Amino acid sequence: SGQQGWCSKEYLNISSSGSSSQETAKTTDYLNLRKGAGTSYGVILTIAKGTTVTVLDNSNKDWAKVRTPSGQEGWCSKEYLSFSGSSSSGS
Repeated sequence: SGQQGWCSKEYLNISSSGSSSQETAKTTDYLNLRKGAGTSYGVILTIAKGTTVTVLDNSNKDWAKVRTPSGQEGWCSKEYLSFSGSSSSGS
């Protein structure tokens, strides 16, 4: 019916329908991939401007957990990401 809202995960069976449903983002500048959501965490690597990453967790206000094309996972500042894809964290 198009209604949107929040519900407890306790009563949901969450499954993924494959990579086609994953949200992606493109880096808008060179961007540090970090071990955690904040500048106090160490840098894993620097992602080149224009790289498309898979968004794994978009629930943090300022940071997104992402996977690079090479398979590295970590956290990036949302300030330097341009989001696209089929769904947001509230799906």
